[in-house]
Amino acid sequence: MAMLKSIQVIVATKGEQKIRAVSALVHDNVKRIVRLAGYDISIYMTQTVEKSNH
Repeated sequence: MAMLKSIQVIVATKGEQKIRAVSALVHDNVKRIVRLAGYDISIYMTQTVEKSNH
C-alpha cells in the first residue's frame, strides 16, 4: 500500500472542466500492484471531462 502513495495525480482545471492525469514517472512495480488488484493505472485518470465542484 505504501508504494501506491508514490502515484502522482495531476489535476488541471480550466473553467468548469477538471482533467486528471498520472505522472509519467509511475514505477512498473506500482503499475503491477494496481493490475494485481484487478485495475489499470487509468483509474487515476479522467475518462470523461468532469465538472469542477468549485
